[in-house]
Amino acid sequence: MIKYIKIAVGIVSFILIIIVSNLINNYSGYIITDWTIRHDDQQKEVVSLSPMDIAESGIFTFETTVKNNGFDTLVMPQVNAYALKVYVNDDIVYQVGSFDMPTSNLWNDLQIIQIGGVSKLDQYQLRIESYCLHDAGFGEQPYLTNYEDSYRILGIQRFFNNSIILIILGSYLAIGTLLIMIARRSYTNKRRDDARLFAYFGFAALMFGVFMLDSVSRLSTGSLDTLLLVRKLNLISLYIAMYLLSEGIRKFMYQKSASRILRIITALSIILILISKDFIGLVKNQQIVFPVTFLFIVYVLWLNVRAKGNVLIFSSVFLFLTTLQSFLLIFGVIEGSLTWQYGLFVYMLSIAYIVAYKYDRMELHVDKVSEELIIDPLTKAYNRAYLSRLELKDNDIAVFIDID
Repeated sequence: MIKYIKIAVGIVSFILIIIVSNLINNYSGYIITDWTIRHDDQQKEVVSLSPMDIAESGIFTFETTVKNNGFDTLVMPQVNAYALKVYVNDDIVYQVGSFDMPTSNLWNDLQIIQIGGVSKLDQYQLRIESYCLHDAGFGEQPYLTNYEDSYRILGIQRFFNNSIILIILGSYLAIGTLLIMIARRSYTNKRRDDARLFAYFGFAALMFGVFMLDSVSRLSTGSLDTLLLVRKLNLISLYIAMYLLSEGIRKFMYQKSASRILRIITALSIILILISKDFIGLVKNQQIVFPVTFLFIVYVLWLNVRAKGNVLIFSSVFLFLTTLQSFLLIFGVIEGSLTWQYGLFVYMLSIAYIVAYKYDRMELHVDKVSEELIIDPLTKAYNRAYLSRLELKDNDIAVFIDID
């Protein structure tokens, strides 16, 4: 019965985070439509700037004519670009990154541009130039709004889309470091199996932290070769983390050794990522191996549901639902914001709590055994084993009396 209650709580929590996410990302303003897309002397008329795959990297230009409607701020969510310029009537009003070295990380942040100078114009030309490496467009449509009316909700959106990533990233690193320290302590105390279990979860948390680095906004990632290398390392760390997490759950729930099948799947995923020669090839290979992440999470859920105890049931259901939602979102089946990073974070917090609880119980057991070894059960006095380890300093006196 408790298991089903936890499953229900996981489902309700998922519904709540979807509702909150939709409320946070709701906006009031004027969605800009009727765009002209230009690239390499080719031109296309579109209504919206939905994300699109591209055959080669380069500069994509998006142009439109805007009738003055009293709005003074342009908002561009989820820009699929690595350098960006915004023009109003051929005057540049905003720039992020460099077109000579287009390695900015913009996709996870709001671009907010105040254009109050157009208030006296009947209409104006809006042009967005973006350097795209593997896709172009916007995850959500650019829109116009009034800054005074929207700066609060924009601040909240920016926090949940970007700033909270830093909190999650720092938490992963802290959890990973703590678990590895516990693993080292357990290994020193000859508890090898516990040390291996804690190490699985600790290194998984660290790898998830490395993966989250790609979600942090930055103005530059060095050269294009460096950015490609960073992107590969981010993805590789994800598959390693999922493997370690799965193995840790197998060992924690069933005391089973490492799975050869999981090793092979992880190795093949990493190889596909490593052999990618450019960003477009990396995205294509990533689409091939991305279902592996979903399968890993399904496998983790299956392990938790089959276990006799009810440990991690809530967080497993929550993780599965958020991952399924994000999976459908990435492939264009539904609309909304990614939530799987929150599900994964809740799951790792649950693991950290369980490991800390398990370690605390072990330490209490060790303290109890140690106490039994050094205290006489009849008199409750310290015995010779304790006194033989007593360290005396100058002028200290210890008296030991043995009465038959």
